[in-house]
Amino acid sequence: MPLTLGGHTIPVGWKVRSSEAGRGRQPRWAVRQGDWKLIGNPQDTSNKAPLTARDKLFLVNLKKNVSEMKNLAQVWGLATGP
Repeated sequence: MPLTLGGHTIPVGWKVRSSEAGRGRQPRWAVRQGDWKLIGNPQDTSNKAPLTARDKLFLVNLKKNVSEMKNLAQVWGLATGP
């Protein structure tokens, strides 16, 4: 949920330290504003949506995609990788 101060909406962000960061993996992070959430270095713990190198940035509209299975980063020009 975004933070509202003085009538202004401020994006909320967080970073998750990974125990695997010392083994070459990047820490995961996320920023949320309104219905949108951008995740860096996502991890699929459900094994329902395999991630590829192109999913290093994962953008989701939480209002339209509650399950967070569809990455919109490529649609919005944020895709990375091959």
